[in-house]
Amino acid sequence: MKHAVIAAPEFPPANTAAAHRSRLFATFLPRYGWRPTVLTVREDQIEGPLDQDLRKLLPAEVEMVRTSAVPVRPFRVVGDMGLRCLWHHRRALERLCREGKKPDLLFIPGPPWFMFLLGPFFLKRCGIPYVLDYIDPWISDWTGEAPFLTKRWAYHRAAKLYEGRVLRHAAHVTAVSEGILEDLRKRYPFLSIGTCTAMPYGGNPDDFEAVRRLGVKPPDFDPSDGNFHVCFTGALQPRGFEILKAVFSAARLVRERRPDLFRKMRLRFYGTSNLTWGRDQCRVLPLAKEWGLEKSVTEMPQRIPYLQSLAVQANAALNLVMGSWERYYHASKLYSCLLAGRPLIAVCHAEASIVHVLRNLGMDGAVIFSSPDELSGKAGELCEKMVKLLERREVEFKPDMDRFEPYSAAGVTRVLAGVFDKAAGET
Repeated sequence: MKHAVIAAPEFPPANTAAAHRSRLFATFLPRYGWRPTVLTVREDQIEGPLDQDLRKLLPAEVEMVRTSAVPVRPFRVVGDMGLRCLWHHRRALERLCREGKKPDLLFIPGPPWFMFLLGPFFLKRCGIPYVLDYIDPWISDWTGEAPFLTKRWAYHRAAKLYEGRVLRHAAHVTAVSEGILEDLRKRYPFLSIGTCTAMPYGGNPDDFEAVRRLGVKPPDFDPSDGNFHVCFTGALQPRGFEILKAVFSAARLVRERRPDLFRKMRLRFYGTSNLTWGRDQCRVLPLAKEWGLEKSVTEMPQRIPYLQSLAVQANAALNLVMGSWERYYHASKLYSCLLAGRPLIAVCHAEASIVHVLRNLGMDGAVIFSSPDELSGKAGELCEKMVKLLERREVEFKPDMDRFEPYSAAGVTRVLAGVFDKAAGET
C-alpha cells in the first residue's frame, strides 16, 4: 500500500467536524490502497471535554502518532490548535522521514488552517506532495469584518498572508462544497478546476449501528413520551440567525393553525455554541423568549457526545438542518440526518450543495432562499412542511442506499484515494 500521513490535530476523542472527517478517511483509505498514519495531539493537550466513546468507532489498525502542543493550562496564551502543535507535528514528521517511514503524500485538513504551512515545508525539504482539505473557508467576509487590531482581525491578516502561498504549491485542493472551491479560484486564478475536487462530509451507517449496539439514548427526552420532538444538532452559524427566526416564525404559525400539534411540539437544540464546554453560552433561548416560544424550546448549547447526537436524530419526530446565508456553507449533520431515517427539513441557500444532495437523492426536504431578506417570507412554507411531516412521523424517511453511495463515508473516501493516486503519481 501507498502511505499517507493525515495531519489532523483534531482527531478522536476530540469531537469536532474535522475530527470525524479525518476519522472516516482513516477508516476507509486502506480499502482503496492507502495506509494512513494519523498525526495528532496527545489527549491531555486537547482543550475541552473528550468524547471517549469515539474510540469505539476507530478500527484497531489505524496508526496514530500523538505529539505535544503549546499548553493551554494554567495559562491560555495561544488557542488556535494549528499554531499550538505546528512545531511539534513538524518534528514528528521529520522523525518519521529519518526512520525510513517517509510518506508518499501529506494530507492536511483545515481547520485548523495554520497546519497548511506544513505542506510547503515538507515539499521543499523532503519532496512530499501535499493535498489540502477545506472544511470551512480560511478567509471569509465574516473574518474580514473583524474590528481593527482584534484577535479575529489579526487572524484574518495572517490568513491572507499565507493562504495563497500554501495553495500555489499544493498537488490538489479538496473541500466539502463546490462553493468553497469557487471562492478560492476567484481569489487565486492560478488554481484550476482540474486541481480542485469537492467532496462532501459523508455519512457512515456503521455509526448508527454503534448507537444501537451500545444502547445510547437522547440526553433529555424519551421518544415514547407522546410529544413531537423537532431537533437541531449542530452549531448555530454566525450568519444563521435569520434562518432561526424563520423557524420560530413557522412555529408560531403552527400554534395558530394547528394548536393540537403545537401543544405536543418541542423544539430542541443541541451544540449551538460549537463548544464542548459551552454550557452557559445559550444562543437560541434568548431569541425564543423574544418570540414567546420559551415553553416549547430547549437548548443544550454545549456539543453533546457524538453517539448521543446520532441517538437524537434517530429518535426525533423531525430533524432540522439549518445552514447559513453564505452559499458555501455545507452542514456536516446532513448525512447523519439522512441516515437516521426520520423526517427532515433543511433550510439553506439556493446555491448550497445541501440542495443538490437532496435533489440527487430524490428527497423533498429543502426550503431554499437566495438572500436573507427572503427568509421572512418562508414561514408559511416551513409551517406547511412541519405540519405535513409531523402528521407522518411514523413513516421512515431514508434515501435509497444505492443513490446514497457517493455521499457515504466509503464513497467519499474512494474519491479522495483517487485524488491521492493522482497527486502522488505526478511527483
